[in-house]
Amino acid sequence: MKSRQITVGTTATVILDGAMNSADDYITKNVYIKPTGADIYLGDHTVTTGTGYVLAKDTTFYILLNPGQSLYAVVGTGSHAVSVLEDS
Repeated sequence: MKSRQITVGTTATVILDGAMNSADDYITKNVYIKPTGADIYLGDHTVTTGTGYVLAKDTTFYILLNPGQSLYAVVGTGSHAVSVLEDS
């Protein structure tokens, strides 16, 4: 597993890029996400606060992403930290 911090703003920010660039990109990914600064909204590259799946601050969310799938996030205002833990 590898962990990282991502800063999410008011435009769609990549949480996990589904680009197929290496052998590791062809496996299913277990991903844990925890917004630490504010609620975030999850979705595809067109995600907004009106269309995204809301994930409350300090809530851990698990998702299984298939090869080629990307995940994006936005926040309502400013920019806030999100912790990500994923298969390496």
